[in-house]
Amino acid sequence: MLLACFIIKRHINIGIVNTTSGRRDKVMPVKISYRQQVSYCGKPRCRKCRERTGHGPYWYAYKTVDGQTTRTYVGKTLPPDALATMEGYLTTSQREQRTDTSSVAAQFIAPGAAPIGRSHQGPLVGRQEELMRLYGLLATIEQNAHFKLDPEQKAITPNFDVQHSPQSILLMGEVGIGKTRLAEEISQEARRRNWAVAWGRIYAQEENIPYCPWTRILRKTMEQGLWQRDELTRRSLVFQPLCSLQPELHDLLPPLDASSSQSPEQQQLRLWEAIRELLLLISKSTSLLITLDDLQWADGSSCELLAYLARRVSGHPILIVGTCRNKELPDGHVFKPLLASLLREHTVETIPLQPLSNEQIGTLISHSLYVPNVPEPLASRIGTRAAGNPFFAEELARTVSVHLATHPAKDEKDNISATAHKDLNVNVDSILPDTITAALDLRLGRLSQACVRLLNKAAVLGGSFEFNTITEMEANIPGSDEDVVLELLEEALRAGMLTEEGTGLHITYQFWHPLLPSHLYEKLSAGRRASLHRRAAEILQHLYQGDEEDGAMAITHHLLHSGADRQKIAHFAELAGNRAYRLSSFPDAGKYYRIAAQQLGTGHDAQERLAYLLEFLGECSYIEGMSEKARRFYEQALEIHQRASLDNANVAENVQLQALLLCEIATIWRDRGNNREARACYEQGEQILRAQGLLESCAAARIRHEQGHVYAIEGKYEDARRMVNEALKLFEKIIGQHEPKSRSSSPSTIIRRALYGDPIDPGRAHWLLGLIADTDGQSSESLMHYKVALALYEQHSRPRYIAIVSNDLGNLYLNTSQYTLAQAAFRRSLDLAERIGHLALMCLGHGNLGVLALRLGNLEEAELALRKGATLAEEGENLANGCLWYAYLATVLLEQGRLVDASVSLYRALKLSRASQFLPYLATALVAVGSLRIAQAVTIGLGGEGDADTVHEVTRVLRRASNTLQRALHCEGVLAETRTEGRLALAQVNWLLGDLDLAYQQATQVLEDAHQSELVWLEARAQRILGGILVQQQQLVKAVQCFEQALQMFRKCGMCLEETRTLQTYGEMLLKGYKHKEKEYQRGMGYLREARRMFIRCHAELDVRLVKRLLKQ
Repeated sequence: MLLACFIIKRHINIGIVNTTSGRRDKVMPVKISYRQQVSYCGKPRCRKCRERTGHGPYWYAYKTVDGQTTRTYVGKTLPPDALATMEGYLTTSQREQRTDTSSVAAQFIAPGAAPIGRSHQGPLVGRQEELMRLYGLLATIEQNAHFKLDPEQKAITPNFDVQHSPQSILLMGEVGIGKTRLAEEISQEARRRNWAVAWGRIYAQEENIPYCPWTRILRKTMEQGLWQRDELTRRSLVFQPLCSLQPELHDLLPPLDASSSQSPEQQQLRLWEAIRELLLLISKSTSLLITLDDLQWADGSSCELLAYLARRVSGHPILIVGTCRNKELPDGHVFKPLLASLLREHTVETIPLQPLSNEQIGTLISHSLYVPNVPEPLASRIGTRAAGNPFFAEELARTVSVHLATHPAKDEKDNISATAHKDLNVNVDSILPDTITAALDLRLGRLSQACVRLLNKAAVLGGSFEFNTITEMEANIPGSDEDVVLELLEEALRAGMLTEEGTGLHITYQFWHPLLPSHLYEKLSAGRRASLHRRAAEILQHLYQGDEEDGAMAITHHLLHSGADRQKIAHFAELAGNRAYRLSSFPDAGKYYRIAAQQLGTGHDAQERLAYLLEFLGECSYIEGMSEKARRFYEQALEIHQRASLDNANVAENVQLQALLLCEIATIWRDRGNNREARACYEQGEQILRAQGLLESCAAARIRHEQGHVYAIEGKYEDARRMVNEALKLFEKIIGQHEPKSRSSSPSTIIRRALYGDPIDPGRAHWLLGLIADTDGQSSESLMHYKVALALYEQHSRPRYIAIVSNDLGNLYLNTSQYTLAQAAFRRSLDLAERIGHLALMCLGHGNLGVLALRLGNLEEAELALRKGATLAEEGENLANGCLWYAYLATVLLEQGRLVDASVSLYRALKLSRASQFLPYLATALVAVGSLRIAQAVTIGLGGEGDADTVHEVTRVLRRASNTLQRALHCEGVLAETRTEGRLALAQVNWLLGDLDLAYQQATQVLEDAHQSELVWLEARAQRILGGILVQQQQLVKAVQCFEQALQMFRKCGMCLEETRTLQTYGEMLLKGYKHKEKEYQRGMGYLREARRMFIRCHAELDVRLVKRLLKQ
């Protein structure tokens, strides 16, 4: 972000003389500019970048020689010579005037100087492509005009009649989209290039004043002294018509005898020619930029003059930039046909400005000098409301900032509380600054009253509406019919207030911006709103008769705002929830089920219905990652079933429902790491089933299945297999004996599907068996179970379960180094998770993609993905996954040489593992701690001098690493991959400690285990470490074989970082073992240089230091 700059431009004689040809010294233009800028490093861990404060500001010097610009860092303060040059120029420029091209010409733009255009300018964001296009046009005009050549050179320059590119640009777009801001930026760039800039802004009240913007432009040129007075008096006949626009020119242009027989058209042509000649006169001494802002309000004469000049400035150093809200040009406006003609002639170019993305709007808000800091959640909401419009975004942010300052709900630490943010989120939807309402009212004021009335009704329908609906809304207006409605809609379309999509009977209209319907709606009285909502609800119920579920969401909205009967609201809200549930849109489903539950009565039937809705709410909340809220919903449903007085026919069903609710509550406890509470719930469910003789029911099978899951988490894999296999047999027996029973046409919760025999329950059992096999290192068996589960899920179209098994399939492919298949599976899982809003699955998807990026050596990508996964895990209170992702993140940071950051990440991982009591992931974190200590030992060795103290400290750290790794390997339920990785790290520790025999034995055992478990990447790593051990044992031939096999395997897997480490170790061996063989020695040097290049590309800082030290030696 540019804070300040000054430009010092010099023409320096560089003394190039050709004595034989008699050529004159060449004058080379050199421009030096100093700019003060805030920089952003972009590193995710950087607090200053996260808080948008940035680093600096720092001064940079920009030196342009012969069109080539280089940037040099100066520092936080300017050097004395730059300040002296600036101060000296400011002193001498008051006495000296430029006389020729060899004299000094300079311009100083102070930080506090008034900018071109408006006084309050926000940062320019998201317009880089358009800005570069305009910058290129400036450079092209400068080059084509030859205005920098000496007169003699101009005389000998051939003047070919070439096709010139347009020198008039129109920035087109809606109000507030950033047209004026872009024009201001190109004007400031033109000023930095020593162009003259003249602005002519047009206001709505001046649309009937002839030549109003051109009068302003001519006055600006006169105030800036861009033309000489004697030039006008010498050619008074040519410039005499200017007196009609500038009366003050009468003193310079004495009255002349003009023919009174001239027609108005001839007089107009004389005026246009006079303006053109004046602009050409100015362009002979300096390049000229003319800006016409808001051309949609320009009078006809001004538009015709613009077209006249656009056709006649080609080849001269003149650029005309206009801004126009093209959708606001009324029918019959003279500029419409003129623009069409100019575009057809290629005399004018248009640059349409599109809305900014939400990310760009967030950047704009955070960097605006005129908007105080806005919290991130509110900035996101503002971006949604602004819909890509920069002006609307800044005004909304400014208003919200004022609200925050005047209503600072703070906690005891004087921070804005989360409650305040939540409350303000509600208010953001109703906040509409006066500046925005004024802009909207200005556009609405150009419509007929009947059209505004129709738009008011449309606003009640929401941001979009269909033709049939608005026609019915207008039906109670006397004299209204389809033709009248179409005429009003066409008027709104022509004015740019609406857009339309579709054909035939399915035409949908949308407001051009979401703030417009909000503004129209707020202007209606409360009584009028309720009446219109009631009318809309009646119309929609009639239109969706027979298919009420399709329109239930809109009907529920209108019933709520019309004060309708509570039972009717509950009915349609449940239908709306059912539709969202069918579409796997669980956030929306939860929203409507909550409305339905709030509107229900208190009778027996209502309580039964409430319990059913609470099951839906629990399931939706769990999927969204709100596990605590889900548990409360399930507990409320359980209380209702426990209080219910039932006849004997319904007792069995009620008991099974209670058992299944306890099972879901236990699952939530299990996911939060509280296995003791989970077991208590499972046992309570078994007890009530046993009391009713229902141990062969679907509910009993589900409890066994979930108990097996708990055993798997605790690392008791045999017990887990036994319980899941029992559940699988029971599932298959029940489903084989009875067809799944459907309660109704409405969707069923996960609990009701389990109660009546869910056909995918065997798939769930196969999935868990696959997970157990994968965890225990049995990849082939795991793959078989996963494929069976996936086929069942796909057969019954269960996206949530497809996402779960796809994620685990990806993890299996990741462990076996099938990275292409792994990426496809992870992507599929993440796409489904994001579509249905499943927070836990999104957490797994991002984390696993991060691990994949780590294996492939893409460390920056890995860091971003793992941080995202860890953040989502903490948001969803998924402590176990949070521990896993922080442990892998520490590995990424270690690879980058960021040991302190890695320590912080590991501390977080260990803390979460203890809280979750998930021992397998605790082992993973401990292995990462061991790797950290190995890296610390290597760092100490690199920084030391090889003395006794350094050796002692390295040995001490390696001993600690060994103890940590042994502790990890003794954890209960350690994962097969973690166990193999830990043993390999232990072999590396013993290798570094010099115990080569033990290290060789351990590495050989790891090689066998990795091959048996199909852990290809660990098998290749074991080959590399074995090679290093063999080198120290002077078995070079075997070492070469190990290195070659490791390289082959790493290349096949695409693991560039591990391949590079192998090259480094291999190269080191060639240098030391074959130093007397030139060919092998040079080969080793080549390996090390290639390793250095790859380490730098992967940002593996610690490895870079190691290889540089080897090359230096």
